[in-house]
Amino acid sequence: AKKIGAPLLATNDTHYTHREDHEAHDALLCVQTGCTIADPNRFKFEGTEHYLKSAQEMRYLFREVPAACDNTLWIAERAEIDIPFGNSVLPHFPIPEGFTDDGDYLRHLTYRGARERWGESLPDSVKERLDYELEVIGGMGFSSYFLIVWDLIRYAREQDIRVGPGRGSAAGCAIAYCLRITDLDPIKYDLIFERFLNPSRISMPDIDMDFPGDRRDELFEYLKGKYGEQSIARLGNVNKLKPKSILANVGKRMRIPVWETAEIRDNMIERSSGDSRAAFCLEDTMGALKAGRELLEKHPGFRHAGALEGHASHAGVHAAGVIICDTPVADYCSVTAEGISQIDKYQAESLNLMKLDALGLKTLDIVQETLDEVGKKITDIDVNDPNIYKLLNSQKITGVFQLEGDAARQLLRQFEVRNFNDIVALTSLARPGPLQSGGAKKFLDVRRGLDTPMYYHDIHKRWTEQTEGVVVYQEQILFLGRDIGLLGWPELTALRRAMSKSLGKEYFDQFRDKFLEGAEKQSINREAALEVWNSMMHAGSYAFVKAHAAAYSVISAWTAWLKYYHPLQFSAASLRHTSDDDAVLKLLREITAEGFKYVAFDKDRSEASWAAKGDAI
Repeated sequence: AKKIGAPLLATNDTHYTHREDHEAHDALLCVQTGCTIADPNRFKFEGTEHYLKSAQEMRYLFREVPAACDNTLWIAERAEIDIPFGNSVLPHFPIPEGFTDDGDYLRHLTYRGARERWGESLPDSVKERLDYELEVIGGMGFSSYFLIVWDLIRYAREQDIRVGPGRGSAAGCAIAYCLRITDLDPIKYDLIFERFLNPSRISMPDIDMDFPGDRRDELFEYLKGKYGEQSIARLGNVNKLKPKSILANVGKRMRIPVWETAEIRDNMIERSSGDSRAAFCLEDTMGALKAGRELLEKHPGFRHAGALEGHASHAGVHAAGVIICDTPVADYCSVTAEGISQIDKYQAESLNLMKLDALGLKTLDIVQETLDEVGKKITDIDVNDPNIYKLLNSQKITGVFQLEGDAARQLLRQFEVRNFNDIVALTSLARPGPLQSGGAKKFLDVRRGLDTPMYYHDIHKRWTEQTEGVVVYQEQILFLGRDIGLLGWPELTALRRAMSKSLGKEYFDQFRDKFLEGAEKQSINREAALEVWNSMMHAGSYAFVKAHAAAYSVISAWTAWLKYYHPLQFSAASLRHTSDDDAVLKLLREITAEGFKYVAFDKDRSEASWAAKGDAI
């Protein structure tokens, strides 16, 4: 400081938070550097002074030069963090001549697409829906968002890159359907726009897109060329240490034999991210198992391993996420030389940055390869073809998207698929929630004639008749809350978000009282309204987003159609894209059972990977 004539600054070489974290940090260093704890030459911090000290401790340490701490504060107080926030962060989409703004151009594209979807003479219900959605999107300043997504998907199709039919709640947006961002009619299938976007939701829309995994980089390059390389960045993420990897790595560094940790590894307690003890799985397992307690007694140094769970391991890149800004991304966050933002998707959302997810779905590769081989187009597939349902009911579903798992097979053995809506219900019910809560059983019992559907009111019947009187989808909960309880979108949005969280009876009762008041205003019997409310609450823990289930059921129908009409080509394509030996065996068994041949190797006919030749794979 004296040499360059600058004020002295007090700093703190911090590597862990608390003084008592020293030994845990020492174990972490061993994991990261690949050394054993017993190695005398390994890198380590001497002493326990590398923790985050309090202001009082810093003042004491620099008591002979108090100005050093004052200078540090002087800088901190003058640092201005001015990060822009709001809709202005959306990049400007170039509008062709003849249009006043992005909203005007979006309306033009929407109505042009609507006539392609529904015909030149649009039904009043369609025009009413489109005008409402345009008003909401324009009012919230998101017109450019839709244009950017539309333009990316348009480019993908021009490059013959297969685009998925949509995913998530975006499939409930009629404008997205008109722009061919999604490929399922939301009006025909009762998909709700407000589940995707409504005035009470202030965050940016979230449209996820599926593409073949090996061609997504082409789309990222297109975005760079369109909006400028500095305005595009891949989303970063932080990979964290998991319980089993900590057990293996720390055990290795402490030279603990693998067999001493085998029982602990095999019986590891695992919790979801929403659990309050999600970051204590290793600690709880060690305490709960006799083998864990014996290990700690024999190797007391291992007690610090639990502190590493959930600790940052290394920075990475999000597989699908990309940020697009109106100015260089570095205006909002730091960016690496490789173009990776040093914020994750949650931080990007908190800054209101535009985030796109271009996800890789190998099933799209399988579909495209099969279509190319048999000389067909995706438009040749009719998702309402009865032969699709025939295939599903035959149980020959290995390779069929979403439906080849044990849960779906279990349901298929108990009821007959009759139409596309049944596929949507099947994918929604074949999950742990509805299977364990009784929702799936009630649906099946009614479908098989073992029980009768319960409709508590005409409105209840209107929204649950397709699902045998059982609430299966989140959209049904929203419709019932709106039409019977007269709840507004702020209440419905809060209720939907609270469904999956255990917030207690008192929290939900505030909505129940409003729901019953709305029913009373319409002269709906209180007892019937209570029954509807209870059915909504029962389904709340497992209800699925119908928009997502319906959009993904389109891919299920595509794969079932291809398997029915082109079993060899579809199976060969599926085999080329699986590394699961069990799936390979199942497919080969089904093919041979249908009278086709499987040739392990033929020096004249075999190719580099699986191929369909004549009547054989």
